[in-house]
Amino acid sequence: MGGRVPYSRPCKWKQPCTPALVLFCLSSVRSCRLLVGFHLEAADRMLESAMLAEDALSDLARTRTIQLVGEINDSSATAIVAQLLFLQVDSTAPARIEIDSPGGNVSAGHAILDTIQFSRMPVETCVTGRADALAAIIASTGRRGKRSAYPEARLSLLGPWSNNRRPDKDELTLHRDALIRVVAKHSGQSVAQVAKDFAVGRTFTAAEAVEYGLIDHVLQGPGARRCADGPMGVAG
Repeated sequence: MGGRVPYSRPCKWKQPCTPALVLFCLSSVRSCRLLVGFHLEAADRMLESAMLAEDALSDLARTRTIQLVGEINDSSATAIVAQLLFLQVDSTAPARIEIDSPGGNVSAGHAILDTIQFSRMPVETCVTGRADALAAIIASTGRRGKRSAYPEARLSLLGPWSNNRRPDKDELTLHRDALIRVVAKHSGQSVAQVAKDFAVGRTFTAAEAVEYGLIDHVLQGPGARRCADGPMGVAG
């Protein structure tokens, strides 16, 4: 048989297609297939995670539950305020805010506080982990009788602070005084007592927070599957 041996045909790189080069190419193709398969599998996992997250959000919306988790900033405050305003379409049904936050931006926190306090619907609050600074104040502004926390939750009264820039002394005093008045109003404590506790950064257990007036109940037992479910599974 005449003609060139296929493996010796020159390629566009002017290199002979030797058996070693063919094996290398085949190996590369297999590697590419494995890589593509890996990315497809990763994409499937990402899609599944996104669908689970969407289901979780749908469940939260159905139960009128809003989660305040992590630092309070402009982004999280915007999302929470938007959810509160959306749920006000049915102003007779309560909304529930579950809180696990170290506090955060003063202006962002004020936006959430004002929306809760001027809401037409009852807003219930529950501390699921920690509530420091602005987060503790938000917990205290819930509907009286429907402010709760899990047994191991902690609440702290800390002075306000702002992200991105350092507030001047007058601005810091203005924010602090306003927040002190909010806590005094919702806890039943005197302004002087709250100011003193702010100054030392007082921390409360869930039971101590009930005694102070920041919350109303400590959730206990299997009946406390959800925050602020009502009298079932409540102690204190």
